[in-house]
Amino acid sequence: MTLKARIFIYLTMLVVYFFVASFLFELSDRLNSDFYITVSFGYVFLNIIYSCFVLKWTLLLNSICSFLIAFLSVFLAIKAGSMLLFTTFSENVQTAIFTNALCSIILWEIVYQIKIRKS
Repeated sequence: MTLKARIFIYLTMLVVYFFVASFLFELSDRLNSDFYITVSFGYVFLNIIYSCFVLKWTLLLNSICSFLIAFLSVFLAIKAGSMLLFTTFSENVQTAIFTNALCSIILWEIVYQIKIRKS
């Protein structure tokens, strides 16, 4: 896959992450569930879709990578959101969403590079 194609895919992922984040916040409120679990599994679903279309490994390997990347990126986003870079709550949430999206993209690029090197 060319660099331009990967950049386009990652930019698309970034936009999708931002739009899906508000949906996941709303879903978490409606289900009265733990926010972190709802968001994590929502991002796992997005990552599985991404990995099936882009990486095209076996379903089991795609799912394992998706779970690991989603939970690691949510963990890093929680840590970044709690750094109190801004004074209001909404800006900390925006920082966490942006961190989650960027961490996911970086981790997917690492997985993609490992896949290319092993092939």
